[in-house]
Amino acid sequence: MGNAMLGIKQACFAIRAATLQRDAAIMDAFDAFQKRHPALAQALIEHLGDGRKAARWMCLHQRAFDGKNAYDILIEGHDDLVWDEIARSFGVDIPVATSRRIRHSSFKGRKESGP
Repeated sequence: MGNAMLGIKQACFAIRAATLQRDAAIMDAFDAFQKRHPALAQALIEHLGDGRKAARWMCLHQRAFDGKNAYDILIEGHDDLVWDEIARSFGVDIPVATSRRIRHSSFKGRKESGP
């Protein structure tokens, strides 16, 4: 095997290792999320079919969140925005277990307090 092929093989192994680490980090984050926000996590699992898909959705950069992911929005304290995006994305009416609901047209846009 030539040096070029050996380099490609090493790169492939490095990518595989990084992917495994990334997947483990995604699932670890989702496990922590499930403990902190069980109703929200369950809603995602129900609408996406399994925990792995739900965990990946949480990591996606969403246009509705101005390019941030759902974890970023939760850290900022905007749980209702994540609930709203789940409802919008999956076309369902999800009850929010908070006393105040924030309605929004986009993350960057206006926010109005609702009922």
